[in-house]
Amino acid sequence: MADTTATNTNAAKYDFSTSTISAEDYKAVQAEREEFAKKQLAANNEFMFQHYARLLRDMDVSWERVTKANVILERKQRRAQAKQRRESLRTRK
Repeated sequence: MADTTATNTNAAKYDFSTSTISAEDYKAVQAEREEFAKKQLAANNEFMFQHYARLLRDMDVSWERVTKANVILERKQRRAQAKQRRESLRTRK
């Protein structure tokens, strides 16, 4: 899969790691998912309803990846905060 391979070059513009995400990316995916759900409910015929259902199924896979990446990011931030706290306690001793 193209989106799971990480680049090793320093000139890469983006970090292609699947375990990193920004808050803006998370909110963007969430908004797109909600938008398609609304469009599905507003569909005026069966074809469009099924079309949005297929899109939502595919987006659910992406949503799972986004949620996992967000959890990893939150854990990373908590570890960094705990590390800073430990360092500050060590320096006070």
